[in-house]
Amino acid sequence: MKNMIKSISSLPAKAHLVHIVYSKDELKRLKLKKEELKYAQSMFEENKSIIIPINRYEQWLFIHIVKQDENPDTQLEGLRKSGNQLQGIINKHRIQHIHLFDVRDNKDSLLAMAEGMALGNYQFIGYRKSEDDEVHTLRSIYLPANIVKAKDVKELNIIIEAVYNCRDLVNEPLS
Repeated sequence: MKNMIKSISSLPAKAHLVHIVYSKDELKRLKLKKEELKYAQSMFEENKSIIIPINRYEQWLFIHIVKQDENPDTQLEGLRKSGNQLQGIINKHRIQHIHLFDVRDNKDSLLAMAEGMALGNYQFIGYRKSEDDEVHTLRSIYLPANIVKAKDVKELNIIIEAVYNCRDLVNEPLS
């Protein structure tokens, strides 16, 4: 899928969102309704999930709680894995476009999460008989243009396209 990751300067109304947060206090910085904030805080305290889904009926909001690690590479790899997990949830709900935000405006965290989502969204469906039922719906991952530069988005899209091409070659029979 060409150029799945895009940068955007303004947020459309009722866009589906993913917020990356690092602490319970940062939940207050999100524009959550009172009940949503209470729910997110309780999930955070109980450590039930690192991904908190909130259904607003016309809009989905996902809050990802980053597990803090002293090694930044380990933390970024955790974000990639969570991105993969999150894309499964997004596809289950038939969402086509998602907007990622980091409460600390951390460019590397945004890119890692987007990379995990995009790589996890890969499908080889060339020889399936009923493609319609199983095709992933996620088409676009939007990152804030004021944090992630166009050069970074372009580079990540090239990497993702290369990985998709390699996976296609592995999955495609020789003859």
